[in-house]
Amino acid sequence: MNALRLRLEARAPALRCHRAYEIAVARDLFGVWIAEMTYGRIGTAGRTKTRSFTCIADAVSAVDASLRRRATLPRRLGAAYRLRSIEFEEVWKDAGLSERLAGFMDAATENSRNLP
Repeated sequence: MNALRLRLEARAPALRCHRAYEIAVARDLFGVWIAEMTYGRIGTAGRTKTRSFTCIADAVSAVDASLRRRATLPRRLGAAYRLRSIEFEEVWKDAGLSERLAGFMDAATENSRNLP
């Protein structure tokens, strides 16, 4: 399992907005943190950007910056991302991402998840 994997989706058929954004962060064999951010239209392969970090604090900061950008979608396009799935290991519980992820959750999702 990855250290962190989350998927956000924005759906607004009236605006022709069907977007997906996925973040996966894990350690490689050398102990380096690798963050893969995949985005694009729902149902397509999308584009992937990969970044590496020497410590988890830098990886957390990159994930946080990415989530801050995703939070501006309603202002830019009129549709909001919603959290569709999340998997995480214990190391992410202390990272403090729960405050940032709360903005992407609707009432039904919030009651069924344990956030990091």
